[in-house]
Amino acid sequence: MDAQTYYESLTAQGYSSDQAQQYTTQHYPGFTAAAPVMAEPQMQAAPTQMMVGDVSGMEQPMQPMSAPEPGGKKGWRIANGIFGLIFSLMMLGYSFWIKTMVDEVGKELEKEIENSNAIEQAIAADLIDQTRDLISTLSTLYTVLTLLAVVMLVMSILQFLNKPWGAKALLGSVGLFLVVLLATSAYEYSAFNDLIDEVNEWEFDEDEKAENIPIGMTPASFGAYCALPCFFMFSLFAFLGRSKGEPVTMSPMMP
Repeated sequence: MDAQTYYESLTAQGYSSDQAQQYTTQHYPGFTAAAPVMAEPQMQAAPTQMMVGDVSGMEQPMQPMSAPEPGGKKGWRIANGIFGLIFSLMMLGYSFWIKTMVDEVGKELEKEIENSNAIEQAIAADLIDQTRDLISTLSTLYTVLTLLAVVMLVMSILQFLNKPWGAKALLGSVGLFLVVLLATSAYEYSAFNDLIDEVNEWEFDEDEKAENIPIGMTPASFGAYCALPCFFMFSLFAFLGRSKGEPVTMSPMMP
C-alpha cells in the first residue's frame, strides 16, 4: 500500500485531514497529501477504531465488532418462551383446580357442622377447628401459587419481546413458584398427618385407622415433580440464550 492510498483510507474512515496526515507521516516520512479533503466527516458519527498490524508490519485501521443482540440468542429465547407458556398454563390450571377442590371441601365441612347438634360440635370442636385451619391455609397457599403462575405466564410472553432481562425474570418467577410449592408440600405433609392422627384417636378398631401419607404423595408434591426439572431446563435456556458483553474498542495509537 502506498502513502496516498493509506492516507485516503484513513480519511474515508472518518479521520480529519490533519489526523490522517499525522498517521501517514509516521509510516511514510515526508508524505504530503496530493489534494485537500473537500469535506470532513464528523468525528461524532465515526466509529471508534483500533489499529492492528498487517503481515507487512504496517498498522491498519480495523472496524469494531458489531454489538450483540440485546435479548440474547433468538432461538433459545423463543424456545424459552414456548416452554414457559406450556409450563405456566399447566401450573395455573393445576393450582386453580386444587384451590377449587379445597374450597369445595370447606363448604361441605360447614354444611356438616350446621347439620350436627351442639353436643357433636362440642365433642369434635378441636377436630373442627383443626380442619378449618387446614382448609383456610391451603386455600391461601394455592391462591398464591395461582397468582405466581399468572406471573410466570406474563414472563413467558415477554420472551418474545426481546427483553434483555426476560430470561432471568422467567427463571426467577419459576424459582419462586418452586419454593412456594415445596413449602406447601411440607405444610400438607405435616397438617394432613396431624389431622389423620387426630381422627385415629376416635377409632378403636385398628383396622379402621387411616395410615399417614408420605411427603411425596401430597398434592403440592405432584406439582413439584414437574416444576423442579422445568426450573433446571429454564436455567439452561437462560444460560444458552444469554447476551455476550459489548465489544471493547480502542482508538489509534497516538505518537
